[in-house]
Amino acid sequence: MKRMGFNVYEFFLFVAAVYYSCMLICCFKLMRNNLWVAMIYFIWAFQAYTYGVNGMRNGFACSMVLVALCLIIESKPKRVLGFIIMFLAMCVHRSSMLPSVAGIATLYVVKDTKTALRFWLASIAISLTMGPLVEAFFASLGFDDRFSSYQQGQYSTYNQSIFSHTGFRWDFLLYSSFPVAMIWYVTEYRKFTSKQFTMFANSYLLCNAFWIMVIRASFSNRFAYLSWFIYPAVMAYPLLRMNLWKDQDRKTAIIMFLYTGFTFFMFFIYYFGTTGFKGFDQYWWK
Repeated sequence: MKRMGFNVYEFFLFVAAVYYSCMLICCFKLMRNNLWVAMIYFIWAFQAYTYGVNGMRNGFACSMVLVALCLIIESKPKRVLGFIIMFLAMCVHRSSMLPSVAGIATLYVVKDTKTALRFWLASIAISLTMGPLVEAFFASLGFDDRFSSYQQGQYSTYNQSIFSHTGFRWDFLLYSSFPVAMIWYVTEYRKFTSKQFTMFANSYLLCNAFWIMVIRASFSNRFAYLSWFIYPAVMAYPLLRMNLWKDQDRKTAIIMFLYTGFTFFMFFIYYFGTTGFKGFDQYWWK
């Protein structure tokens, strides 16, 4: 874009436009009757703003994958288009290979959500017992430019200092488990299913299982996003497309309140965690 004469502001505008437009297209393909409610789930997701302004290539590419996942379950011409978008996403950021492979695996191999759920549970046991060995294996694959340095702890002292802590992140795992609970409730307890939900549910489970197995690496939140970008679709689709409860509108509103409330709460934790509300005027009003 620099070679084409665009300035930095136009570059950021372009990135933001593609980042959110792909989310909108995904919502239109999945939940067009509740388009703007579905979009709220994407915009107010905990990670949405962060990966719009930091880790931008990662967020940009994964947003493209959302559209690809919608297309590869449709007719053959659209499926081919979905594969092309996946390839373009990998050209933007190599890490999008993971959700792309997960989507293809869901299409041709892991068609049963129960299998994906079992794999997700197994990944926790694998991480707790053989975590370092698994991390070394994935680092050798070279799908992400910086994963090897994160895994080996060879990142700068400053960047290590601003990361909260390494180790098995039970807090991240708890946050990641809510879509898993939704998937289990919808597919195993209520026995609802659809090709669209299966695609996004299995892709989420497979990608999140990968992150759990490398959870000890520094900046593992970067790898968590490879599944978290699917988080809003997994949560919103059953609430807006499936008849789960008699008072579904009320429960959907409560879940949305908790969902967005968590994002708002974490906003205060990140911005005011060290200064309390003394810094509120600096970040908010000024």
